[in-house]
This record gives sequence, C-alpha cells and structure tokens, in this order.
Amino acid sequence: MRVLLYQLNNSDFTFVYQNPKVMNALKGIAGGICPVCGTGKIFNHSPFLSLKPPAMNTSCSHCGHIFEKEAGFFWGAMFVSYAFTVVEIIATILVSRLFLSGEFDTRVVWPVVAVIVLLSTFNYKLSRIVWIYFFAPKKIKA
Repeated sequence: MRVLLYQLNNSDFTFVYQNPKVMNALKGIAGGICPVCGTGKIFNHSPFLSLKPPAMNTSCSHCGHIFEKEAGFFWGAMFVSYAFTVVEIIATILVSRLFLSGEFDTRVVWPVVAVIVLLSTFNYKLSRIVWIYFFAPKKIKA
C-alpha cells in the first residue's frame, strides 16, 4: 500500500506522493482530459466558471474512448455533484460566520445561494469528469 510522504525542505512544505498513476489521474481530472490516453478533452472549450451549460464531447478526439457508456450513465455524477455542493455550502457557512455576528440567520442564505449558482457549472463539469475517471479503464499513463 502506498503512503503519503511529507518532506520539509528549506522551510517549504512539499507534498510527495509515491504513486504516479494517482497524480496523473488528479492532473487529468483538473485538466478535463481523457482518462485513457491523457490527450483528448472531455468538454469543449468552455471555462469552468461559466453560467452557460458546457458542451461535452461524446468521445475522445485522440483515442476514440466513449465517455458516456450507456444511457443514464451520468446519473451517478449527480451524487458526486451533490457531495461537492454540500462541501461548498458548509465552507460558505463557516466563512460567513466569520463576517456575520450573532446567531445563524437568513443573512447566511444569500451567500450560500450565490455560491451554489456561481459554482453550478463547475460542479457539473467536475462531477462528470470524476465519474468518468471512476469508471475509466485502468490504462492511465504512468
């Protein structure tokens, strides 16, 4: 089993992970690239923080890997998106509590709604990418 290693070099905290496949998968998820070949894009050229719906490619332009395995494949991505949204709501509430004095009230609702709306496209894209990587063939380049 691989373990996380932490090093302290020149007063800088660096993070080292021993498994290059995991690091390449994390880079691929962050970049939105194909989990099989590591070259083709999953989504068309749309920014992560956009309010218009992103267009997803049906297959990889480089290796031909089909992203949607079957009809309804991305239903599971809704649960991933839900988890991201819950984390964002909790983080927004905690940050709002730093700036708002008193008990929990409706003033926290507006920042939460704003975060949900602004990050909706980000959650949509990231949850689908994570879902694709979760079910991708284990051919990620090392």
